[in-house]
Amino acid sequence: MNYGAILGVALTGTMLILALISVILSIKKRKLLASRFFLERRNVIKALNIFLVGMLMLTANMLIRAFSLLGLVSHNLYVIISITCGSGLAISLIITFCEYIRILGIGKREPDLKQLRRS
Repeated sequence: MNYGAILGVALTGTMLILALISVILSIKKRKLLASRFFLERRNVIKALNIFLVGMLMLTANMLIRAFSLLGLVSHNLYVIISITCGSGLAISLIITFCEYIRILGIGKREPDLKQLRRS
């Protein structure tokens, strides 16, 4: 059984679901998006830093791939590094999408003004 493939499918599936949720929320809450990003600056910066770590892993993976094609790195080492960097990229994107969804305020209920006026 290839555990690397199972890990890759699980991480990629989770990442895809979170990406779709993020896109749907962005479309539904366009006006809220800019204000929430401004109000949640620290969390946005944290999410972007995590995203940048994922992009560094992707770049490292591409560099090792080039070295492997040139014969400077063995294929087995490339496979191990590729699985590690790919998993790291997927995990960083999952964290980024979770933070993005949290910034948009999913699960937070806005107070109902009609109920507040009645009280």
